[in-house]
Amino acid sequence: MSSRSRLELRCSNHGGDEVWVSAHCSFFSESGSSAPCLILQAHDVSARRRAEAGLHQLAFHDALTGLPNRRRFGDLLAQAVQAAQADTTLGFAVMFLDFDRFKLINDSLGHTAAGDEFLLGASRRLRDTVRPVDVVARLGGDEFAVLLYRVEHESGVITLAERLLQSLRQPLVVAGSALTASASIGITTSLIGYESPADVLRDADIAMYRAKAAGKDRYALFDAVLHSEVTQRVRLEGELRAAIGNGQLSLVYQPIYELATARLMGFEALARWTHPDLGAIGPDAFIPIAEETGLIVPLTDFVLHRACQDLKTWQQSDPAFAALTMNVNISGKDVGHTGLVARVTHALVAARLEPQCLHIELTENILMEQLKAAMPLLEDLRTLGVGLSVDDFGSGYSSLAHLSSLPVDTLKIDRSFIHGMRAGSNEAAVVHAVVHLGHSLRKHVVAEGIETASQFAQLRDMGCRAGQGFHMSRPLTAVAVEGLLDRTLDDVARTALKTSFGLLTALH
Repeated sequence: MSSRSRLELRCSNHGGDEVWVSAHCSFFSESGSSAPCLILQAHDVSARRRAEAGLHQLAFHDALTGLPNRRRFGDLLAQAVQAAQADTTLGFAVMFLDFDRFKLINDSLGHTAAGDEFLLGASRRLRDTVRPVDVVARLGGDEFAVLLYRVEHESGVITLAERLLQSLRQPLVVAGSALTASASIGITTSLIGYESPADVLRDADIAMYRAKAAGKDRYALFDAVLHSEVTQRVRLEGELRAAIGNGQLSLVYQPIYELATARLMGFEALARWTHPDLGAIGPDAFIPIAEETGLIVPLTDFVLHRACQDLKTWQQSDPAFAALTMNVNISGKDVGHTGLVARVTHALVAARLEPQCLHIELTENILMEQLKAAMPLLEDLRTLGVGLSVDDFGSGYSSLAHLSSLPVDTLKIDRSFIHGMRAGSNEAAVVHAVVHLGHSLRKHVVAEGIETASQFAQLRDMGCRAGQGFHMSRPLTAVAVEGLLDRTLDDVARTALKTSFGLLTALH
């Protein structure tokens, strides 16, 4: 008869070092003997214990700062959410923190080690400022999160956020230089009634972006207004995918005119979403959602195919319209998509449209932010024969050195300059300079947002080639474009008739 047991013990050797021992015990009694016997075996398992601890550290902690990583923070946050659901007195809060000038620090000092040194110093500041019971984690890059336990009121969280901001404003010595940093902090609390740790982190992240938008170096609290916006956004995310395929999306077309002659040159295609319950949803609302959810690729494909097909139909309606063009905007996500050129080619082939009739527009900011990725793409599109335009020109920070080498055909002046344009104004001087620059670089210049006859006349007199805006026409449905083309043909016929009548009169 025997019994066995096993356990692991943490011990100390004669030098005081930690030693883990695995002890195996066996009790047995020999037949005919009443005295039990004990066999004890001990094994040093310190090496295995250290290896396990090392693996745990790697799996749940950031290698640079030693702080809990995103995975570990998610586990702790999930526990906090469950505890708050079971007992509302166990309130918690989460801060999502992002440094405002981290990229500038890296770029100015010129090496990754400086950025790491900065993050190490900043992480120590965070740990030294929060309470011992709270958890500071590095989520990745320069993003950190703080999990605050035993939160009763928002006021205490706000006080701590202000302390964190003040602490981070103090200079840090990095690579021998004293650097002053700032951060934007988004805050949310268990008072919202969360059921998912992912929702907590998402809302704190959203609040952080509100802090950045408000001027950086500050905190923002996730509140009922933001909660309503997020609820609406989540709903739209789920419904946009279906909208692309079930006919809720449509296109309108804003005409583009040659300013010197008022001749119709082409159109810009603009996506519209008519929601069955919410009505018209503006592109400012659904385009960012499409970019964040990966729906921008099918959305762009929808615009490309529909716009090319409609243009081909209009071109075939009369020889006078054979040279009409179509402008289609693409997003930063499209620039990063390796199959964009193939997608554009497919739309052209499907519509049997000549490549030079399609103009692709990229905003100035997208172009400059993704210049390295964009250059091969632009060259491939140029080889295909597609026209290329820089949209919202003047609103970003283009380098003239880059601009002169970009394979683009057209600069579209940002509407903000046109809106403020008055005779002798700074905006008029900027527009005049852009027109002159375009001519010098042998690029066409198009003005957006022309709303008055005065703006039209000023641009025409400056030598701006083309323009679009409410003064000439609002965006039109495809059916309304057909009406515009009919009126254009009537105008051409009347002009031709007047010319012929004038010639006959002169002959007689």
